[in-house]
Amino acid sequence: MDAFGSENIPYHLATREFLEAVRRSITAQGIVLADVWSRESNPLYDSMVRTYQEVFDELYILHVRGSENKILIALPLRLRIAREELAQRAGAISKQKQFRFDMADLVTYGYQYAEAKDPRAQVLTDKK
Repeated sequence: MDAFGSENIPYHLATREFLEAVRRSITAQGIVLADVWSRESNPLYDSMVRTYQEVFDELYILHVRGSENKILIALPLRLRIAREELAQRAGAISKQKQFRFDMADLVTYGYQYAEAKDPRAQVLTDKK
């Protein structure tokens, strides 16, 4: 998902209700990728991460080198994938799909397993 406009993300595309609908639309083996702006450019960043954590069983965050972007990888099941395994899988997909870039490099550079929940961040809901 990449829903940012020129200045922000439409709020309703970051809420628990929206993400629950997304989760229902994928299989148990599915994955949700979201390209979001980091804390410096996005005042909702911490709350977006917290909302993903509440809806999905597992969340990984990749820091994009030379950018303020983060890639959120949300899984509906707990798998606890190590950085090396995720990099290997990502690299294989890059080759298979003939991407112009190697996703393994992205994983190796900026991998973070988002297990701890920030108690200060609120879960975003449709009921502001």
